[in-house]
Amino acid sequence: MRNIIALSLLILLVSCAAIPLPEPSVENRISDIFLSRNFHPKLLETDGIAVLPLPVKKAPEGIRNNAIFEIQQALQVYFPKARIVKKDDIVISMKNAGMDRELSLLVKDLSENKTPDRSLLMKIGEIGKVRFLLYTEIKTYDKNSTNSEVIKEVVMEAEILDIRCADLAWKGAGSTRVVEDKGIDKIRMEEIFINATKNLVSSMPVGSKAGNIEDVKGCA
Repeated sequence: MRNIIALSLLILLVSCAAIPLPEPSVENRISDIFLSRNFHPKLLETDGIAVLPLPVKKAPEGIRNNAIFEIQQALQVYFPKARIVKKDDIVISMKNAGMDRELSLLVKDLSENKTPDRSLLMKIGEIGKVRFLLYTEIKTYDKNSTNSEVIKEVVMEAEILDIRCADLAWKGAGSTRVVEDKGIDKIRMEEIFINATKNLVSSMPVGSKAGNIEDVKGCA
């Protein structure tokens, strides 16, 4: 009898172990929002680009720092010949020039969709010796629950500002949304964030998406 009970329990355990967990639903989005006729990635080689700090909202500091790291790495991969001034370097340069407060105000204005002061942009470009500025924002960093599901979502946006033309050169977005059955937690928020950042980078004007440098117009 004991052997029969033990065998029955073993069969039950094996059967339970064989039941696969439901796979999460993953949705990735890549958006090419805007590309100016005045911009081409080749210009980053000669005129340079500085990476601005992220605004202090939506996500913890560690996540913001990770976003800057991932984007700077991606810039180097996608535009290996570009002259890139990293976030820490432009922050130090602005601080040495006594303009760290102005840099913070610029990032704040951009996060509030305010038109940045052109004289300040020119000053940053002069200090950083660049024509372009890359501004990135974490628009959404959420984890919400319903009665049966957990919904996790990260949405990233970025834009390149053209100081010389006083205009937007490029804007793109990338996002990842995951829906899991409650209690599973198979995909961590950090993984979703990294994937959303990769989607954002994929929206950059690389290769055929950039068009021909010969078609680039001068500032109006």
